[in-house]
Amino acid sequence: MRNLLADVPLGLAEEQFLPLLAGSAFRVEQIVSHGRASPEGFWYDQDEHEWVLLLQGRRALGIRRSRP
Repeated sequence: MRNLLADVPLGLAEEQFLPLLAGSAFRVEQIVSHGRASPEGFWYDQDEHEWVLLLQGRRALGIRRSRP
């Protein structure tokens, strides 16, 4: 198992997605994102559940329980 805090790349032009572990009903990936933000009023909707661990910085997350 690699250390998630070791060798984190800085100054990436794009987000970096690194698969860490996967099963038939789940996946764990490391996403490195520096200063990325969605446009104002943008709502990101997906069919998968997501758990987020933020190691540094700050983030605002909203939860919508029902779909239109």
